[in-house]
Order: sequence, then C-alpha cells, then structure tokens
Amino acid sequence: MLLVVFGVFFALLFLINNLVKTILKRDHITFLELLLAFLAALLPGLGLLFDALNGSSMALLTSLIRVIGGVVAGFSLLLLIVELRRPQRLRQSRGVLGLGIGILLALVSISIPNAAVTFAIPTPTPIQVAADGPDDRPTATVMPSPTPSSTATPTDTATYTPTVRATATATATRWAYQSPTPLPTLTLPTPCLAVVDFNLRLRSLPDRESETLLVIPFSTTITLYARSQDGGWWFAEYEDQTGWLDGAFITRSASCDELPVQTP
Repeated sequence: MLLVVFGVFFALLFLINNLVKTILKRDHITFLELLLAFLAALLPGLGLLFDALNGSSMALLTSLIRVIGGVVAGFSLLLLIVELRRPQRLRQSRGVLGLGIGILLALVSISIPNAAVTFAIPTPTPIQVAADGPDDRPTATVMPSPTPSSTATPTDTATYTPTVRATATATATRWAYQSPTPLPTLTLPTPCLAVVDFNLRLRSLPDRESETLLVIPFSTTITLYARSQDGGWWFAEYEDQTGWLDGAFITRSASCDELPVQTP
C-alpha cells in the first residue's frame, strides 16, 4: 500500500511538472521528467505485485491505480492537443509521455491480478489418500451365479452324491442369500465435495492423454462419485458433464475416501 501511495505522489508531481513546462513552452524533456514518469509507473505496479504475493485483497489498490491511470491519461491528452500547435508538434511531447504512463498503469491494474489468480500456488494441506490395498467394502459389481449347477440331472449313481456335497460346501459363502431384486451393477453413492486447486481439465478417461471434456476454473467446488483403483483419479460431475479429474490437483474432504472404486 505504501508503494502505491508514493506512486500516486510521483504521478501528481509528473502532471504538475508537465503542466508548468508546457505553459513555459519548454521544448525538451529533461532527465528529471523521465525519472518522475518512471517512478509514477513503477511504484504502483510493485505495490500491487507485493500485495498479490502476500495474498492480500487487491480490489482497493486495483481501483486506485485505474483512477490514477485515467487521470494521467486524460490530463496528458489535453496537453497533447495543446502541443499540436507547437512548431515541432509531437517531437519531445510531454503529452505522449503522460498518455503512455496512463495506459501502462491501466494495463498493470489488469494484468497483475489476473496473473496472481492464474499462477497462484495453494497452501499444501494434508490429504488422506485412499489405500491401494484390497477394499473391505463389498462392491456391487460381483453377482455370483446361483450355487446349484445346471448339471443336476446326471445318472442316479452313488458316485454323484460326493459331487453334490462338494458343490454345497461352496454355499457357505455370504452370497448364499439372494434378494428377489438383485442389486444394480453400479450405484453412485452419496457424493462428496472437493475443491479444484488449479484450472483443471475434466477428461473422458483417467489418463492425462485422454480427451479433454472441459476446463474447471480454479477454486471451484465440485462433487466426486468414485475413484480409480490406484486412487490417483476421481470420477466427478461439473455442469452436467461427467468425467475424470487428476487427484494431484484437487483438495478433497475426508468423506471422499469412502467412495467406491469405478473402472472406466
């Protein structure tokens, strides 16, 4: 903030100097005038840059720099019109110099906040990563066939009885009970929430070489429904579009680790 205040001070000195030199009809721009123009453009930009690096709010400073840039550009445009009546016209023109400083301040107020959002590095936060080991939760994709085999009508010999008993021993598994309506092959659980750390691509498959469906903006909250086998990719939905997100670039809530594994 202090650098911006000093920049405003030097910008006012620059305008006053230009007005006085134009009234006195001084033909040449001195080193002092160039130094004032340099400080008027550099200090506000540095102040805005330091605030962006510190993570401070830049709305007030951005508005102030745009106002100063507009004042400098407007005042210099008036001087430029006056200088057109000089014999040398726009040679050594203070109006052109001031107009350039005003445009530069306006560009600084736009480019630095946009660059700060694009290249911001989020603070690392602990993330519980899903284990790669076997999952203790039952998946809805395994539906065993009924235990009795279809070859239950061989000849009624004594040798068939051990075969039936051996088959019956397999029914001791938990799949012995069957509901009248089988579970669906894939049911999406209650989704969890996650935040995108960067501008992130939603891809059709869990692969960085697969097709990009759309780009999710930085700091957007999304819903996750499933994960890949290795826990590196997450199945998400955004703007009625479903696809896969790279888990290295999202911050997930703890409940996301309860999501099931989904194969593409």
